[in-house]
Amino acid sequence: GLFGKNLLNVWFIIAGVWIYARFRCEPIAKHINTAFFGTALAPVVTEILFSTVLPTAVSLPLAVATGLLISFILPPAAAQLSKAHMGFALYNVGFTAGLVGVLVVALLTSYDLVPKPVFIWTTGHNLQLGSFMGVMFLSLMMLGLAIDRRAPARLKDVLRSSGQAPSDFIALAGLGATLLNIGLTGLLAMVYILAIGGDINGPVIAGLLSVAGFGAFGKHPFNITPVMLGVVLGSLAKPWGIADPAIQLAALFSTNLAPVSGHFGWRWGTLAGYIHSSAALSVAPVHGGLNLYNNGFASGIVASVLVPVIIAINEAQIRRR
Repeated sequence: GLFGKNLLNVWFIIAGVWIYARFRCEPIAKHINTAFFGTALAPVVTEILFSTVLPTAVSLPLAVATGLLISFILPPAAAQLSKAHMGFALYNVGFTAGLVGVLVVALLTSYDLVPKPVFIWTTGHNLQLGSFMGVMFLSLMMLGLAIDRRAPARLKDVLRSSGQAPSDFIALAGLGATLLNIGLTGLLAMVYILAIGGDINGPVIAGLLSVAGFGAFGKHPFNITPVMLGVVLGSLAKPWGIADPAIQLAALFSTNLAPVSGHFGWRWGTLAGYIHSSAALSVAPVHGGLNLYNNGFASGIVASVLVPVIIAINEAQIRRR
């Protein structure tokens, strides 16, 4: 809701997943995560609906039909594509939405219906927004401690977890420890943004909330730090700055690859972040900005290619012993 979603465009995506659930005679609850994360493609609806090329009599039904169709195919596609990265990319629907978005944009481009991306990036609000986010993360930590005084001890179970999906930290360590981890993880990400001289604005807050939110499902300070370090190293060795807007977002959303470092070690996690910093900047043009989870798409590709290589190398090393 901070950079692309609104009360108009998300409902077509959610409705399409609901139709799929009815078609399969399954409860919508089974696919609710896909419905929510599938709203990454909500801008597709907006761009068609308010197209300056098409008359309203055409754009309105076309926008509705497109939104329902692309969300109808998301659940089966997401289920299949999760096998490609084996749970080492936490934003599985973002990966799926990226591939679907590529096909949609290819079709729209054929009819000259995809507009040029517009760059809007706000600066100068770090004190106000940083204070707000800091209070929120600290409040979550205090709430976790209030709910469960043993939360710090239980947090050790979270920190030992690789984070490979599915990893429900509430089931693993309880609500108190999970809230403590959410607050810690979000606070760590915000400190990073402030330390590099970054900007706290709509997209960055969305990234911070994503890092923190997945503190209940796969992320914790130990497994996200190596991945973010890889993005930092990438900014030092590549022709862009660490505080460039795209790299700020890459550092936050690259934590999607946290299970790589959690399972295979910090070196592989750092390499994954290093590769992701390039992938995130390269794949954006192919979906025209109509997939809001660009980093989810990029990291899904990185995990799908890198993880099998890591497994093959580890297996070869074990044989040599």
